[in-house]
Amino acid sequence: MPRVPLHTQTVQTWMEILPDAVLWQHARLALKATLRVLESLHETTEMSYASAQAQVEHTLARLQEQLAHQEETVGTSESEHIHQEDELIVIGRRLRLLRALIEARMILRRRDKVRLAQLARELEGLDQDEKMSWNMIVLSLSFWLTESFEREGALLIPRLLQFKQQAEQAGDRLVSIRVIDWLANAYLRAGQMRQVERECLAGLALVKHIGGHTAWAGYLHLFLFHAYYAWNRLEEAANSLQQTLHIAQGWQQVDLLISGHLYMTWISLARGDLAAAEQEMRQAEALVRQERFALSPISVEVARVQYWLAAGDLQTARSWTPQVVFSPQTWNPNEKWAVLMLVHVYLALHQFPQALDILDRFRELLDRPGDIYMTIQMLALQVVALHQAGKKEQALTVTTRLLDLTEPEGYLRVYLDQGEPMRQALLTVLAAHGMQHELTRSTTAYASKLLAAFEQEEPPKGARQGTSSSLVTATTPSPSSAFAPKSASRSPALVVSLTRREQEVLGLLATGASNQEIAQTLVISQDTVKKHISHLLGKLGASSCTQAIAHARARSLL
Repeated sequence: MPRVPLHTQTVQTWMEILPDAVLWQHARLALKATLRVLESLHETTEMSYASAQAQVEHTLARLQEQLAHQEETVGTSESEHIHQEDELIVIGRRLRLLRALIEARMILRRRDKVRLAQLARELEGLDQDEKMSWNMIVLSLSFWLTESFEREGALLIPRLLQFKQQAEQAGDRLVSIRVIDWLANAYLRAGQMRQVERECLAGLALVKHIGGHTAWAGYLHLFLFHAYYAWNRLEEAANSLQQTLHIAQGWQQVDLLISGHLYMTWISLARGDLAAAEQEMRQAEALVRQERFALSPISVEVARVQYWLAAGDLQTARSWTPQVVFSPQTWNPNEKWAVLMLVHVYLALHQFPQALDILDRFRELLDRPGDIYMTIQMLALQVVALHQAGKKEQALTVTTRLLDLTEPEGYLRVYLDQGEPMRQALLTVLAAHGMQHELTRSTTAYASKLLAAFEQEEPPKGARQGTSSSLVTATTPSPSSAFAPKSASRSPALVVSLTRREQEVLGLLATGASNQEIAQTLVISQDTVKKHISHLLGKLGASSCTQAIAHARARSLL
């Protein structure tokens, strides 16, 4: 791993060699340089930060000593007194802000929410600075408090938009890039992927305009990954993560490195490449051991369980469940993904009551207005759990809400990652609404697009036979055996002979759908529906649709 960035070493060396009197003459410049150093090292390795912090603390102590001396020797004339006093106030405030920034890093490492809230209140009481970069420190604490501890960054969107406008009016590009980065994060929490893409592309264009030298570009690429992954644009998602990792290496941003490797496991599992997923996890785990981050172990643990499910290693996943205990009374929002992973495991083990119990107990904590992204993940699991448990009416209600949230943003992957149970749930809701004409044309088209995406999804290459790379369906059949997991032992030839479209038509026929309703649901012509029904009658040895359904039920096809 590279050392501290060269520009940081140069700035620190420059300030160290200046005599106290000269340093004070350039106090504002020295403080600004110190701010840049702390910003560039905020999420770097402990070793790099420790060596830089010692020099920063020394510089601040020298400036503090000079400040105290100057306060004792303020000029005697009224105009000179006012000017010097104003200057001393500015320098004193900026020294306070820098010390708060140093303390905030330690607070975040030890997860001390109470102290961070107290520090944020203290800084809110300071006067506004004339420069946006110093006011950013106050905003930073509010952002970390809301996002890092509560995971509800969407609540900050109005304030961030206002600050972004002020930064643009002031012409401060670096501040604009940072606010754009936080806005992208906030829009991600809001589930607004189109806004995430817009902010990230605008931010990266601004980074390019200033020369492309900032660690914040890595975070922009990271958030861009989430948008592309949600849209199932895996190649672009992988490219974004490669950019993230490249920038993180250059700037030693450990949180970026860990996040980049962990999200690479998502890409690898979506592609069915278990070997690549294993490699990415090992790199993330090594970084966590090295840096002892407070949050990352949870993320790595979740990724490891995700890998076990994809590999079909249900025994190891099962052994993980007794080790995790969550309680609404001692809730930590950073445990959201771990709670959902517990639901994934229960679903993979076909323990649907346990999965529904977890979702019910933690629904209010997972379904938050400040984190719609997590609400979407929870609803997807709830759809599968209810559908698998045979609670069709409840599943229909939840699926409708999930479609309402995801359609405007074009989500695909959240459905695909649930595997075959989600496809069946979508078919059920389309059939039910198709008969009642309740879904809008756009929602019906969106649901049809989702079903088409399932058609295009390739079976996993690295998983065991009969398993899926999705988070939920480690024990569900692959797409080629959809609709009939239990019928294979009774009539393998019959299962293989039915195409997926024939299976879909058969399932809709069983719900009582007419030819016209089937055509509307599957977005095909009625003539095509008739051809599929004709093929079904022949393959099932039936003379009517009613008889075909009866034969299908007898063979456990429905």
